[in-house]
Amino acid sequence: MKKTIDDEFEYEHCELGTGAHVFSFVIIADPHVGLESDDYGSQGWDDHFTDEQQEGDDAKRLKQVVSWVRNNKVPFKIEFVIVLGDITHRAERSQFERVHAILSELTENAIPCVAVLGNHDVWPYTKDTEANRPSGLDFYREIFCDINDKNEELLPNWEETEERHFCFDCGDFHFVCADLTSRSHAGAFPPLVSNPKGSTPHATLECNEWFLGHLRSYVESHPSLGRNIVILTHHCLWPCKWGALSIEHPGIPFCLTERSFDRVTSEIASPGPADRILASFSGHHHRKLRITQNKFTRIVVPGLLTPGFWEQLGGWLEGPFIPDIGGKRFTLVKVKE
Repeated sequence: MKKTIDDEFEYEHCELGTGAHVFSFVIIADPHVGLESDDYGSQGWDDHFTDEQQEGDDAKRLKQVVSWVRNNKVPFKIEFVIVLGDITHRAERSQFERVHAILSELTENAIPCVAVLGNHDVWPYTKDTEANRPSGLDFYREIFCDINDKNEELLPNWEETEERHFCFDCGDFHFVCADLTSRSHAGAFPPLVSNPKGSTPHATLECNEWFLGHLRSYVESHPSLGRNIVILTHHCLWPCKWGALSIEHPGIPFCLTERSFDRVTSEIASPGPADRILASFSGHHHRKLRITQNKFTRIVVPGLLTPGFWEQLGGWLEGPFIPDIGGKRFTLVKVKE
């Protein structure tokens, strides 16, 4: 990926393929709407957004990117937008409502927008209260149903599951958007968190049979299309490890459990889906990273959030885990023949 700066934005530029430019899509990762508020919208987590004057800088930043996409759809051949999870910061109903209102500007102008869930979107809480179950999933299903209905009209071969996994086609390419977030409550994580709220930051396949099953069935039913599958998830398809980053074996915290990664490795190994995967995009880490293994490349894209997010962590992150932040960052992906 390389960085591009125009009059409005600093954004990442990524190319898939080497031939003629066919189409583009935009990835917005980790907007964290509601980050700056201890209790967004009205009181409590099962609340409503009532005052646009209090939407916060993170919502304003998301609105600016949506406006940029609308203004640049034709010159950049933008076919759709993917929001790669952590669309909210605390999964409050009011935060989902605000994000929905902003992203609806895309689908209302015939630009599909697929929002993938992240770990911050699962278990609602405020500074003083917390849900007793992962109610964010219910908020998402209720509030985003019209956007996904519009996606079904706009995107060929759209498929949507009850657990909110999505797949669709664009040209000769097949896009798979999978929700790998855990439904479990967060555990204590000294020195960062001793009294946690929300869901665990790790990913898992243990409650998700659709993802790998869909990859296998698609490859079997479309045997002659070549390397045309693009995977989009909030978490990187890599094992959760703490350690120094290296080119061969980077350690990345808060990814797949070792058990889930072993399943991914064995079930998509060559010959199989790995021979058909063009790239796998993820967010979650708010930094740039590129890993190639099992014949396909995993690309972690930087997030669309303010530096205040990392200030909340109290400076405990060091070395390779310091995020690559700054600018109004999103990723423009150009797909080539």
